[in-house]
This record gives sequence, structure tokens and C-alpha cells, in this order.
Amino acid sequence: MAKDDFEVLEVDEDGGGQRVKNPKDTEWTPVIDYKFKSSVHESETINVAVQTYGSGTSGKDAFLIITFKNTFGEVIPMPDWPSSSDNFGDFKYLPAGTQEELATDVFDLIVPAGAVTLDIEGRQWNNGIESFFLAEPVLTIPSQALFPSELPDGTPLPYSSKSFQQVQEIPARANTISIETTFSRPEGAGTTPVRILFRNQNGDELLPTPSIPQNPNFGSFIQLESSGPDLETAYQEVAVPSTATTVEFHGVDWGKKSATLYGPIKVEKATGDKADIDEFLAGLPAGTPLFVIDTTAPPLGHETLSLRPNNLTRAYEQLGVAVIFLPFSSVQEQPAVISDRVIQIDRVDFDYMLTTLLAQRSPALSTFICSSFPSIQSVTAAQLLKARGWQILYEVRDDMEEFNRVGYSKWYSPALERQMIRIADQVVSVSSSLDKKLEALEPKIGKHAVVPNGVNQSVIDEGRELRSEAATNRRNKSRTVGYVGHLTKSWFDWPLLTEAAKRMPDIHFEIVGHGMPANLRLPDNVEFLGPKTHSELIPIVADWKVGLIPFANMPLTRSVDPNKIYEYFAWGIRCVSAPMGLVHEYPSTWVYEDLEEFVAKLYEAVETPLLSAEVQNLEDFLETCSWMNRARTMLEYIGVTPERLDHQDA
Repeated sequence: MAKDDFEVLEVDEDGGGQRVKNPKDTEWTPVIDYKFKSSVHESETINVAVQTYGSGTSGKDAFLIITFKNTFGEVIPMPDWPSSSDNFGDFKYLPAGTQEELATDVFDLIVPAGAVTLDIEGRQWNNGIESFFLAEPVLTIPSQALFPSELPDGTPLPYSSKSFQQVQEIPARANTISIETTFSRPEGAGTTPVRILFRNQNGDELLPTPSIPQNPNFGSFIQLESSGPDLETAYQEVAVPSTATTVEFHGVDWGKKSATLYGPIKVEKATGDKADIDEFLAGLPAGTPLFVIDTTAPPLGHETLSLRPNNLTRAYEQLGVAVIFLPFSSVQEQPAVISDRVIQIDRVDFDYMLTTLLAQRSPALSTFICSSFPSIQSVTAAQLLKARGWQILYEVRDDMEEFNRVGYSKWYSPALERQMIRIADQVVSVSSSLDKKLEALEPKIGKHAVVPNGVNQSVIDEGRELRSEAATNRRNKSRTVGYVGHLTKSWFDWPLLTEAAKRMPDIHFEIVGHGMPANLRLPDNVEFLGPKTHSELIPIVADWKVGLIPFANMPLTRSVDPNKIYEYFAWGIRCVSAPMGLVHEYPSTWVYEDLEEFVAKLYEAVETPLLSAEVQNLEDFLETCSWMNRARTMLEYIGVTPERLDHQDA
């Protein structure tokens, strides 16, 4: 398309640009360097705020290409979007500004039906002219819990009342929440409502408490009262329904009297106490087995961080076991009460929990599980509970001694681990190498077994379409490979990956996860996508031919049974892995020893056609390794069988 053709396209002219002074010591991003990708939910409103300057003055020197796609990667245009072209699709011109007086533009994108991802790319149009962002565009994406509060220059970020949306986790143990809202309204406008609603963990809308006012048109709401146009802050306390885990805020279009909201509404716990533990125990039906899981895992409820104890807890719950879950860190913003059978508590309440259990809980059908956390606190609890007749299980997920060597798990002591092994009635490891190490550490070890990791049935079910013949045929045309997981340089082999990528310029690498090292320079064919939930990963991994586990070859990693390999298989993806656990016995897995072998085996895995027989082998393998199956194995091993639980539930 010729330049003149592009100039005559219909253009959204309403964002001409407020001018703001350029702050000092700022960072500038060339528009042509900007790329953004995120998962989205259809019909949600995404707010985009930019602050720009350029050497041109036409207002058409640079633009953003805005692309929504469905699960198959097909482009879905925005209905009624005013700026579109055959070559670029939907786009938005960026306003012209100067380095002394920036141009600010704030606009909304409505996610079209069927869209699951959003891509935004910066483009320069006029030759010889350069355009820059102050920092980068600021995006508000409700489904990703992205609610920025400031423009790049530090001024408050405005949201129109009619487009404002926010979903917020309710703080743990909050019976009442404190709500802080910053806003402005036209002078003399009076009061503007903001809709508020609560949902439980299943996403069901809950009836509000009687103290919250109701409107027949839009339901429960809080009020923003103002006497003038100046920026104001409103503080309110609202009672929380007993099973609520999230609170939502939705702006209301109040016509000319609508408010402008600035940044996210702040939600904090107003009241709460330790009665949760007592109430939880009192509410368990007679004969309900109870597991107390003391673990190095993160809290339950996190969308992208879920380890073996988190996954087994949810499976235990479905099998009729009650669980008190103690994550390594505080419960933070995750809910304390997960269900009537699962509760998680902050570690600061460990002693209170132990005292309560010793006073109130019968040892019958009671098990204390130390999950890779043989700390002095856990060893002491195990001793006290065993003396009262509790069963003790030591679950070993990782080689904590090796974690200690690389700067993690500084609490670890071999003497404490030996003591936990002696106390435990049973010991479970996730790999044979860990099992052998424990035997060497404590020759008098009692009953011990290997129960590998697994994968959630939901991941298997969600990936069914990715294991279909159509998906396999698409995947055979792909030269994209990827990794999902933690990215710390302590065990992720970044030198191997970056050098391999340089040697394989025809292969595209996509990296997903937490813990990305700072200031790491990646080759052009390596793309970091950040952390993603399982549902967000579906459209991404649909293009992967191979899943990677590029861990450094060291004692720490050799003992691992990687969760991600099961997820790769559920997505219909082959795996190229460093040597660890039993991966050499798994289907569709290439194991390498060094860089040369990694490159050779990755090329082989990418270029060898994926056939239906291989996918069927993955299906057969997946049938044996869901977390539900692993939970049943664990229960049978410690003497709490599913049959017994089925009888209890009846």
C-alpha cells in the first residue's frame, strides 16, 4: 500500500493530546521498538495511556497496530474501530508532542467476541521522523489484574467512570474490607455510584451484606461524594460475605455527573482474627481425615504458581480429606478459607494452630505432612504430634541440600532432615535419585517409596484439542519451541539456551515464567512472554513443536521430577530435557548432555513429524499421572484409601 493510500484512511481524531511538561531523568522508548502481547477476555475494556513526542508535528507520524486473535491465531477486528487498513488491520495514530511538552492520549479497546490474545506493535510512518514513548504505554487489563495508578510521568492515571473495571482478591481472613478510592467530579455534581459485587471461588455472584445500598438497575454500590472538581479520596468499610474470595468494582455511566477515577481502588483487610482455625475444625464432619501440610510451596489460589503440595491438596479435598495448608510465605492476598475442607494459614499463626490441634483434634485419621521443609519448627511439630498419636509423613520434592548450596533454602540443616526421616512413619520421594540419597543420609530409614509428580486433570482436559489430529497437523508445520517455569539462573541454563538460539536462527524460542534474570540480553529469536496462567498458555503452546527443560546439569536438577514435562505432554508437545529424574523413560522425550547434543536433538525433535501413534502414547501415559491418581496413590500408601473416604462421604 502506498503512503498516500494510508493517509486517506479514516482516523480517530478525538485523542489530539493534552500537553504535559517533560519530567527530568526519564527513559525514552522508540515507538518502533515497542511490542506487547497479553491474553485477554472477550468484552472486557482495556485502557491504554501513552505519552509521546516526536520530531514531526502532523499527528500521523507514528501509530500502534492493534491485533486481537482467537485460539487458532486468527485475527479478529474490533467492530466499529475507526482506523483500519488492509495491510495493518486496526491501528491508532499517536499524537504529536515535543520533548519539552509531551502529548498524552488515553483510549479504550473493547475486546471483540472470540478474542483471547492482544498484540500491540509500534510503527513509524513518515520517513526521517522519529517518535518516542516516555517509558512505555500503560495498559489496564482487568482479566490480568493490571491496574496501574500513574501515567509514565508520574501523574495520576484517569479512568472514565463508564469504562472502569477492577477485580481484586479479598485479603486473607477479611470479614470487613477498607476501600480507598481516588476520584474527581464536575463541580456541584454531588454523588456518583460505583457498582460493587462479590464472588466465591467458583465465580458465582454472592448476595451482598445488608449494609451495602442497592439500586434496582445495577445492584449493590458504594457512593463517591464530592463538592468540587479537585482530586479527592473516599474511605469506606464494607462487610464481606462469608464465602467471598474476590470483589469487583464497575464504574457506572452517570451522564454529565460521572466521576473520573484515578488508579486502582485500594482494598485492605479492616478486621479479622484467628477464629478461622477453631471454626474450621469445629465444622468438619465426624470421621473426616485431616492432613496438615507444612510446605515450601506458595499459597493456594495463585494463578501461575502451583507446586506438588498445592495440586495434591485440591485432589485430597475431592477425595474427602480436610487440609490445613501452611505455605512457605504468608497467605498474602490469597483467600484463607478455600472451601469447607481446605484452609490455609499464615506461618506467624503456626504455634496457635499447633496448640489448637493438640487441644482439639483426635489423632485418629490425622496426618502431619512435612513437604520438603524439615525446619526446626516442622521437626518440633512432628515430634509433638507423633507423641499424641498422629501419623507423620515426610514428602521430599527436591534436594534441599543442593538448593542450599546455590543460595536458596538457607534454613536447611542435614541434621534436621535426618531427624525428620527418623520421626516419619513414611517417607515419599518424587524420584529414585532422591530416594537413594535419603537412604544414604539415614540408613535407618523406615517405610519409603517413590511417587512422581503429575498434572492436573483440568490441564489434560483443556489440552484435549491440542492433542487432536488437526492440532497435530498444524504443529508439524511449526518451528517454534518453548519453556514454561521458573527462570532463575541458579538452575536454568541461560548460557546453553542463548548459545543454542544463536546457532539455530531458524527456530523461534518462547519463554514463559517467573524469575527472569535482570539485564539478560536475548538473541532476536528468543521471546520472553512473562508469567501466564494455564488458560492463557493454551493459544501460546498451540504453536509449539517442542517443550524445553534446559536446566543446568547439576545434583540439584538431576533429582527433579519436572512438573512441566507432564504439562507439555498434556498439550501434545514433545520434550527436549536435561538429564533428571526418570525423564529418559518417558515418551516423546529427547535427553541431552551438552550444548552440541542439545542443538542436535532439538533439531531432530522439531523436524521429525509428529504422528498419531506418538500422540496416542502420550494419551496412554497421561492416564496414569493425573494429580488425582497421584493423590490416591499417596492415600493408599499412608493407609487412608479412597474406598474408606467414599464410605465416609456417604
